[in-house]
Amino acid sequence: MNKELQDRLFEKYPKIFRQKDLSPQETCMCWGIACGDGWYDIIDTLCHQIQNYVDDNKIPQVEALQVKSKWGTLRFYVYGGDQYVQGLISMAEAMTSCTKEFNDKEKIYESYKKIIDQHNDAFKQLKDD
Repeated sequence: MNKELQDRLFEKYPKIFRQKDLSPQETCMCWGIACGDGWYDIIDTLCHQIQNYVDDNKIPQVEALQVKSKWGTLRFYVYGGDQYVQGLISMAEAMTSCTKEFNDKEKIYESYKKIIDQHNDAFKQLKDD
């Protein structure tokens, strides 16, 4: 996902994306949201629903551990939540199977290059530590 859209999600849902600044030893969120821009609205709606549910029901905060594309669908891994939250996530993941992740071939290349670069950077950081 491009940085502008990713940052918009991070700003709108700071509690869900609290782990984004942690190290690779602590979380996979350090690599950001690793999917195409086409799923922005689905992720935005999912986060909105999760945060409203958490706030309205006074349950422990749900935190994203990893958000990525795998086998053509969204994977949204979290810490916390209950069956309702898992249902929201399952619905969002299913919706991505019939929603374009990328708008054109150039975006596909850019997104995968970003993912590879992020993983290389994280690997280098682990190696240097």
